Amino acid sequence: MQGSEERLWIRRPGGVSLAGLWIVQADDQNWRRLTGISSSNYTYPGLVPPYVNDSFCSVPSRADLDPQHGLVNQSANGPEFPLCLAVSIGDDGSRPQGKALPYQLVYTRLFGALKEEVEASRARSGDKNKEDVQVLVGVDFGSVVCKMLRDHAEEVPGMSAQCRTFEELEAGTRCGLLVLGRSQRFVPQMSPLFSRAVEWKKRRSVDLDCPNPQHEPPAIPEKDWQPTVVTGFSSNHMAVGLLMLRSLGRAAKEGTSGLFNVSVVVYAMEVFLPEHQKLLDCVLDELNHEYNVRAEMRLFDFSAHPKWMRINQDLGYFGGTGEYAWKAIMVHTILRERGIAVWADAGDRFKDTDSLVETLKVLKATGFVSRKSHGTVWTRTHPLHLKFLRANLPGIWDQENCEAAIVGFTLKKYKEIARPWFECSTIRQCIAPDGSDRSNHRQDQAALTLLSILSRNPCEGAHNNFGHHLDDHPIDTAVTPGVYTTHCYVDPLRLDLPQGTHLDQAEHSGPYLWH
Repeated sequence: MQGSEERLWIRRPGGVSLAGLWIVQADDQNWRRLTGISSSNYTYPGLVPPYVNDSFCSVPSRADLDPQHGLVNQSANGPEFPLCLAVSIGDDGSRPQGKALPYQLVYTRLFGALKEEVEASRARSGDKNKEDVQVLVGVDFGSVVCKMLRDHAEEVPGMSAQCRTFEELEAGTRCGLLVLGRSQRFVPQMSPLFSRAVEWKKRRSVDLDCPNPQHEPPAIPEKDWQPTVVTGFSSNHMAVGLLMLRSLGRAAKEGTSGLFNVSVVVYAMEVFLPEHQKLLDCVLDELNHEYNVRAEMRLFDFSAHPKWMRINQDLGYFGGTGEYAWKAIMVHTILRERGIAVWADAGDRFKDTDSLVETLKVLKATGFVSRKSHGTVWTRTHPLHLKFLRANLPGIWDQENCEAAIVGFTLKKYKEIARPWFECSTIRQCIAPDGSDRSNHRQDQAALTLLSILSRNPCEGAHNNFGHHLDDHPIDTAVTPGVYTTHCYVDPLRLDLPQGTHLDQAEHSGPYLWH
């Protein structure tokens, strides 16, 4: 087959056409051929939605609740741990199979239970300076789980963890409390290899099948959805960020009257200098009062998230960018508040009214918009990322990347793609696995691409006149067309020079920088 038939997403009757844009639906036969998945009812085993559901939700048995199951043999002479966890994944992700336990559930539910038990143990002791709680984790396939455990232990005060494959466990190992998952949907969690080597006094059973009510989309009627553009930047992107906001104001005023009441939420990724904050406040005030765009700024609370997610430090693999994990968190927050959210990078530009209006029309119709980007899964996705999402499938490596500079969701696609993207972004080994860097992996973009393919939500719908990567030349006068004239400062803005500096004093010609 040649031409468009070789693409994962092909055009066919039944696609949605808006303003000349074809929103493509996945052809089942072609999708199965390219991914190597034979079942038309396949549900991707990478993250929780949509397959953790009530059909596998059951009441715990007496054995699950019995605190005395597996009494320790006092004659056992192996190592002793106050807290243990047994994890059976089912495969290592190289050849995914349907009953494998998702790594996301290991992190959120099983590791979450470990954290609760560590905190409870330290609270009972009443001594904050006591020694760390020693934790042992046994697992069938440890390549991903052990790295996740290392990351998790770094964020849990008072926890010291060891990770061993079942084969590496020492016979006669004793545990005070065993944490064990309970599931009918996934592989049995108690392995004979573990039970032969380890004994325990008490057991805590953790459900892996029932949906978490907190992970359901909020019940916001569609008529009450508030289309909101979300962006975020630090001071080094302030100049281009203000240009993006000004382009949004112009597009909204000229094109959305009577169609959409557009809002914008700007996340400040650091506390700005007073003179820079004054500029942002001025532009937001213009949006609110002159362009009918409800605009607000929020300070992103990095302290509420793992240290590896923070910017302007040396902890990240990519020079302190926080692995770009904050992007999905910002979008997810506004999506749950407003029902519809569109992310725009600071270096983006709404070049005309269609770039905003038509994108919003498509988004409301389909529930998800983005567009294709340069490169393929092969060139911009680390192999461990595919393992984590269980996406190492035939045909997937040649698929085109999605663009994360412009991406939008409504609550219609919350469980299919928005929530999984958010969940992945909160787990380091998902969004930025060990060994990844900018030469082999694109963090949020890679995750969005795989989730788009696996959930059959093509990255299309963002209008072609939506500009991006204009932050490469922030003071170039060519980047200012399309924005409204502001009284807040004089273009081009150079924040790296002192207030009042004349451009010809900075080896440039032009007017004063800003008032």
